[in-house]
Amino acid sequence: MTSNAFPGHSFRLLERTEITALGGGNLRSFSAQSIFGALYQVSTPETTPDVVDDSRLLGTTLLQVPAGDPSDIAGSLSLTLEPGWYSIILGTGRHDATAPDLEVTLINTATDTTPQSRGPYSMNATTNVRVLQAATARFFVEGSPAPPAEPSPTEFLMETARPSAWWSQSFSSIGTNFRATRFEVTRQTLINEVGAWMSNGSGQVFAAIVALDGPSANPLPVTHPDFPASVVGSTLIDVAAATEAYSGDFDGLSLTPGHYALIFGSGLFGATGSANMMGVADQIVKPGHLFWTGSFWTHLDNQHFRIFLQGFLPELAVSPDPAEFANVPLGTSAELPVTVTNMREDVSLQLSGIGVDGPGFSLSPDVDNCSTTLLGPEQSCQFTVRFTPAVIGPAAGVLQVWSDGEPSPLAINLTGNGFEMGLLATDLDELDFGDVVITTTRTLQFSILNSGSPEAEPLEIAAIALQSGGPSFVINSSDCPAGTLVATGDSCMVEASFTPTKHAVQEGALSITTSDGQEVVLPLSGTVLGDVVFEDRFELSKP
Repeated sequence: MTSNAFPGHSFRLLERTEITALGGGNLRSFSAQSIFGALYQVSTPETTPDVVDDSRLLGTTLLQVPAGDPSDIAGSLSLTLEPGWYSIILGTGRHDATAPDLEVTLINTATDTTPQSRGPYSMNATTNVRVLQAATARFFVEGSPAPPAEPSPTEFLMETARPSAWWSQSFSSIGTNFRATRFEVTRQTLINEVGAWMSNGSGQVFAAIVALDGPSANPLPVTHPDFPASVVGSTLIDVAAATEAYSGDFDGLSLTPGHYALIFGSGLFGATGSANMMGVADQIVKPGHLFWTGSFWTHLDNQHFRIFLQGFLPELAVSPDPAEFANVPLGTSAELPVTVTNMREDVSLQLSGIGVDGPGFSLSPDVDNCSTTLLGPEQSCQFTVRFTPAVIGPAAGVLQVWSDGEPSPLAINLTGNGFEMGLLATDLDELDFGDVVITTTRTLQFSILNSGSPEAEPLEIAAIALQSGGPSFVINSSDCPAGTLVATGDSCMVEASFTPTKHAVQEGALSITTSDGQEVVLPLSGTVLGDVVFEDRFELSKP
């Protein structure tokens, strides 16, 4: 034992444990000296404890080793440890240990190694290199089982094997042969981190979440043209040669209730690296994985990996999320109903305020229905958000809901787009065909215009139709059928005709409508000139 070579051993806990002491067996010193005992958290049986930077150091203690015969020496240490893998490290030169190099020896016990632990090994305190030893040494941790921690109402965890799983000493490549596992979301969930036990990595691999059609459905083939549309989100994971729990951030990716698959691999989403998945032999929570062969997905019921997905379960949910307004004309308002729901099944939540921030966004007076409401378990309330754009272009804002739940405030993005409507007009106020001899035809033309400002949106023609006056009045032709876009300053032409069929002044109406609801109605009129058939020889019609 020296200041640069620390003996250690990794072990696992299968239940939550209150640690009271740790130590080493058969410790011998030439004079009374102290060494340190340290406890590190490690991710896997093969993870090297970080004795260089102490990044995952949990606690230390001093072991007072007397001179003379070998003996078991312990130092007190109070820690509560969750199930998983840990490393005991003994040494000198740190943490107030006084023993000179080689003063204290950890003697070989010549007994069998502890099943399903990893070690003993020697840690180089400068390079962090771990070298497994052929000797058998005694390390021990004292403590007692502790009650499981109370489950958090806001934490989400999906895992295929527990953190205390034992290594099966097998690896599976996830270069172009992707590995995946299915999972289900039963309520709105924010995904923060995903990862897996990996080894012998280089560069970056990807993790992607894809939507599935059902609990037993496979992801679409990655070569399918619709595969990109099924991807809910992806992230890149930096991997190295060391065996570790490598992970990537999703930064609060929102998942709605449904079925999904978490895929690991390379060659997509910008990932060009490679890594191996580390097989596990026990503590399996979710059996059955999916494997991409390069052509299709298949099941792997006999292979198990430690894959995990962590996130946040909001106690409050807002719908819709995000709140998106369609295109709204300047000078008008659009309203969107918003629902706030208490997602807890057993606890009431007190709302303490609701606010919006962003140009053009505001709250309707009915926000009082929610702003200081006590929402019982799984209860909801509703209010209205308004968007009144003052300028042309996209607008963004934030809706915030304060409560005694998590998170507070709950922030929802607001989006909208302001635009100036085109203005429907015609170059004629009416179509007056004048005097027309019966059974003959007269035609007139008029133009449909967009008389909006230069910044106005094009008008989309929805329909041009007679409201009344048929069959004497007829629309002959038009170069602006339904769907035609008329930009500001542009026009299109319509031709109509009048063919009187009776001796009377005839009237009608022609309607032009646009897809945004504008309408112009042109009055139609014409006077009939009839042929003289009878001569009023007696001038009876005169006064």
